[in-house]
Amino acid sequence: MELLIEINIPASRSPVHKQVVTIAKKTGYYNSETGKLIFDSIIELWRLWDDFSFVLWQSQNWSGFYVRLNGKLILPYSNHWFYTLLDIQRCYFTFTSEIYKDEFCSIRCFGCRKLMSIMRNIEPGLINHQIWYRYGYFSDDLKYWIIDKAVIIRQLLSESVEFLPACCPEFSDVKVMQMVSLLPDKIELDEFWEIEYDVRIHEKGIVNFPVNVRCKLELINVDAIKPKGGPLVVSIGKVPNAESTNDEINKYLDELSKQKNSGNDLL
Repeated sequence: MELLIEINIPASRSPVHKQVVTIAKKTGYYNSETGKLIFDSIIELWRLWDDFSFVLWQSQNWSGFYVRLNGKLILPYSNHWFYTLLDIQRCYFTFTSEIYKDEFCSIRCFGCRKLMSIMRNIEPGLINHQIWYRYGYFSDDLKYWIIDKAVIIRQLLSESVEFLPACCPEFSDVKVMQMVSLLPDKIELDEFWEIEYDVRIHEKGIVNFPVNVRCKLELINVDAIKPKGGPLVVSIGKVPNAESTNDEINKYLDELSKQKNSGNDLL
């Protein structure tokens, strides 16, 4: 998605008005007839970031100032979008210096580090909808939870447009869809999963209606450890949680350290 920024620079008695207009003209993207500075390329915007920033911050308190972002008027005006683009800029410039570029945009995320509404891990997020497996529905026999990948993709792509990650030169809808496709199609609801219910009023009375699932992380052991020379299955005990004592945590770390020192790498 290309980025389109339109900044209206109104007439003003400010002592810096002439300087603002001069710098705006210097960018090559200023229209003297309309008084607007318009960028239609994220790369050009980043190249001229200092000039763009000066114009924006100096003129935004003048009567008649406004900004349109991708055709939408920012009202009430705030500079949140400015900091969002700055954050994306830093991420992109970090990417350009990375050796392993293929992994940079996909590690622990769905094809873009700036997509935060749904996380790729299964640990609890700040809110339930951040966990990918929460998007789904039950099989008829309640033995499986079907992952609704289409809904996940729609949410992530909508976020990419609304919060601007799609403006990054490296952003790819295809990459997002590919990363989502790697999720399991369904989850068998064994002892590691619990079903969540809503209490609802049915024609036959009050019933517990299944609505979602949650992973029982406290039951999961780190029991798949592989040495460099071949597979080895071992158990190093229960993964510590918020209720673990210091002794339990220290014991777990000691066992983990022994496995690492013996040449075994966690899967």
